[in-house]
This record gives sequence, structure tokens and C-alpha cells, in this order.
Amino acid sequence: MVIKLTITLIRHAKVNYEFKKYCRHSDFEKACMEYDNSPVFDHLEHRVNTIANIIYVSSARRTYETSKLLFPDITPTVNKLFDEVPIKSFAALPFPIPTAVWFGIGRLQWFFGMNKQPEPKKATRIRVQKAVDILVANDEDVVLISHGLFMRFLVKEFKRRGFILEGEASYKNLDCIRIRLG
Repeated sequence: MVIKLTITLIRHAKVNYEFKKYCRHSDFEKACMEYDNSPVFDHLEHRVNTIANIIYVSSARRTYETSKLLFPDITPTVNKLFDEVPIKSFAALPFPIPTAVWFGIGRLQWFFGMNKQPEPKKATRIRVQKAVDILVANDEDVVLISHGLFMRFLVKEFKRRGFILEGEASYKNLDCIRIRLG
């Protein structure tokens, strides 16, 4: 008998929060915390066509709320390994700059391994490997509700391990990425 393990990755629902267009470094970090603590929009019309008894979510409120919207009868397992790659302001500038610049330069610092960001890229890769180990441990179909950047690294790790994507990977809110054991 061949086990056809399927992992379904879902990016959390859209968060009910709007970043300001410009901000100072302290305002950026405050806005990131507010975003992390904001509820998701109710997407009752959106349903996921997947069957799984095991749902994993990150420690972020938005993934738990998404899980309860999509799978109201299943209590998800919360695990910090599935958290988004954290981001902080890249410098203590005395003037406001576009919020997109705070995000962009912060991600570039992370990508190039600069120590201004809370989690080095190497640590993210190790966390991704551990996360994949958890998702495949029980040889059961599972759903993970997580975050865009973290999901990109999960997909790369699954491919490296010989898993196959069903269709194209999309990282929009509530999009599903199905991955099967090859």
C-alpha cells in the first residue's frame, strides 16, 4: 500500500489592519505589533476543499482565527515553529519614510544575514526543516495555516525532499498550496 501524504499550506486570511503610508522606526515596530494583534476579516464565503483532521497554525492570532473560520469543528495545534519570519526596523531614523521601505530594507537585511533582524536567515532555514519534519511525522494529511514568506521557504524545503506541488504556488491570503509525497 502506498501512502499518498498531502500537505495543504494556507496563507492566513486578510488582517483587518491598514499600515500608514509613512512612519518613523518606532511607529513601524508599533504598527507591526498592532498588525500581529489584529483580527482577520470574516471570510465565511471562502471554503477550502480539503479533508484533514490535523490542523497546525502559528502562534499568531490571524492563523488561529483563520483556522476557526475555515475548519470550525477542528481545534488547531499551535506551534511557534510555523511563525512568520520576524521583522524589525532597520535603523533609528529621526524622520518618517514609506512603510514599504521599512519592510523592503528589513527583508533585505534578513536575506543578506545582517544582524539587525531578530532571526538570521540560517535560523529560519533550520526552523523550516524542523517544521517540515513535524508536518510529515504522522504520515497523515495535514493543513498548515501560516504566513507568506515562511510558506515560500516551506515549499522549497518540500521540493528539496522530493515532494510535488499540485499546480502553481500562490501566496495570496487564503490561497491553498497542495503538496504530495512524490
